[in-house]
Amino acid sequence: SGSVAVNNLQNSLGSLGVIFGVSAVVGLIALVVLTGMLTAVIGRGVLGQQVGIGQAWQLVRPRLAAVFGVTLLTWLILAFLWIPYGILLTVLIATHLTVLAVIFGIVGFLVMIAVEVIAWVRFSLAPPIVVLEQLRPFAALRRSWQLVSRSFWRLFGIFLLTVIIVGVVGLILQISFDILKSV
Repeated sequence: SGSVAVNNLQNSLGSLGVIFGVSAVVGLIALVVLTGMLTAVIGRGVLGQQVGIGQAWQLVRPRLAAVFGVTLLTWLILAFLWIPYGILLTVLIATHLTVLAVIFGIVGFLVMIAVEVIAWVRFSLAPPIVVLEQLRPFAALRRSWQLVSRSFWRLFGIFLLTVIIVGVVGLILQISFDILKSV
């Protein structure tokens, strides 16, 4: 009976992993398509042109691979930024420098969060650049880094405000559904 429970747990975890993986892939595809289409619509809208869904799709379809590429590159860069922190923390733990490992772990983690936020904001314009300026992913990352350097704090503020608004709206919706569910 113990091995049956273990098998059931393994099957459940395997299914959960597949569901998570499929959800992540579908989410990534949706993110890329929506980013591209919204960029095309807004970019043309700034020029006074109205663009329908079909036209937006025609504009962005040739650039989807590049938008996907720049999105993946950004995620990889953000992930790889953690490698030196992880290596150094592992070395400190392995050499039994516990106090130093704890201090570095906490302070380093906070520094890494700041580095991640800075890098994310600096690369945030890369997907729209891929669509609007039709640059390749690496060139779009460089261009985004350059463009954001002059207005980092403004963009950071916009993103922070967006996160706060989405969080508050999500909380209000969650509370509303909880109230409706309990009635």
